[in-house]
Amino acid sequence: MLRYKAIARAWAQAGAAGIVLVGRSIDTLNLTVDNISKINKSIPVVAEATDVSNESSVKSLFAKVKAKFGKAHVLINSAATMASGKIGDILPGSWWSNYVRILKDSPRKTSNI
Repeated sequence: MLRYKAIARAWAQAGAAGIVLVGRSIDTLNLTVDNISKINKSIPVVAEATDVSNESSVKSLFAKVKAKFGKAHVLINSAATMASGKIGDILPGSWWSNYVRILKDSPRKTSNI
C-alpha cells in the first residue's frame, strides 16, 4: 500500500489538476487524502471506495470522475487479487477465478477512460 500512497504524493508534488483515489477502504483512502492536502491544498482530491471487480461500480466511479474533472487523463491500476501458494496447494477453481478476474478487471477499468 505504501507505494500507491507514494504515487499519489508524487502526483500532488507535480501539481496534478486533480487526483482520484480508489480502493476498498474509505478510511485508508482518507488518510492518503490528508497526506496529499499537506503537500498541496489546491489540488482537488476525490476518494471513492469501489469494487473494481464490479462493472457497474466502475462505471459509477468514472461517471463521478467525469462530473468532477471532465475525464481521467491517467490511470494507475494496481488492483489485483491472486491466490498464493504452491500450485498443488491451491484449489483449481480458486486459481482460475483469480486469473479470470485479473483478465477482466484491466479492460473494465481502462475502457471507461
